[in-house]
Amino acid sequence: MEPMFLPFKVYNHGFGGAQSRHVVEQFEKLVLPFRPKLIVYYCGVNDVNFGDATGQGPETAMENFKKFYGKVQHTLPNTRILYVSCIYSPIQYARNKVAGCVEINREIRKFIDEVNSGANDSMKDSAATRIIDFLDLNGNLDLVNDRTMYKFDLLHYNQKGYEKVLTVFKPKVAEVW
Repeated sequence: MEPMFLPFKVYNHGFGGAQSRHVVEQFEKLVLPFRPKLIVYYCGVNDVNFGDATGQGPETAMENFKKFYGKVQHTLPNTRILYVSCIYSPIQYARNKVAGCVEINREIRKFIDEVNSGANDSMKDSAATRIIDFLDLNGNLDLVNDRTMYKFDLLHYNQKGYEKVLTVFKPKVAEVW
């Protein structure tokens, strides 16, 4: 994955099946030692997908993101966060899970707006100085209707899907870097 993100130095610490609580639990191991300038946070989909079995859901995804943000602010105050929206994939439509993803995205966007509104007035409208930013893949790309962008599970992007995502992802990372 790292070559796809050049020229940015990337540490891919995503792990399959992770729910937001796992990201919080693994913060000291997966984030802190690297002292990143920017954290790209993509998590919450599995809170919705596995929520019936684990008791997790949109509310816990939101609370865990707040905990993660608090850990970043406490230990890495100069590190910024780019939250990547939970995607509305074909399988989530088939399983009636999209509403949970919509809720997570809405509530996290609201939280991000609150955090950034508390920033210095000169920082509020500058992407380069916002504390947290939000990238909405659902609003920028129409991937849900193109199954050729997904692996067999209709949840994870394939190479073609990632290439399309990168058309909006890389400029956003460059903007907030």
